[in-house]
Amino acid sequence: MFRSYLAAALRNLARSGLYSAISIFGLAVGLCAAILAGLVARNQLAFEHFVPGYENTYLGVSELMPSGRPPGYD
Repeated sequence: MFRSYLAAALRNLARSGLYSAISIFGLAVGLCAAILAGLVARNQLAFEHFVPGYENTYLGVSELMPSGRPPGYD
C-alpha cells in the first residue's frame, strides 16, 4: 500500500513540477516558522532560570494615563 502511495506521489511530482516545488517550499517555510515561534516562546518563558530563586521573580509595571490618549506602560 505504501508503495502505491509513493508511486502516485512521484507521478504527481513529475507531472506538475512547479506546483509541487511551490508547495514543498511553502511547507518548509511554514514548518520553520512554527519551530522558530516555539523556540522564541520557550526562550521568553525560561530566560530567568539562571537566577537563584527565579520562582520568586516579579515584574513591576507603571501605567501612565494621559488625558485623551491611550495608557502607556513602562
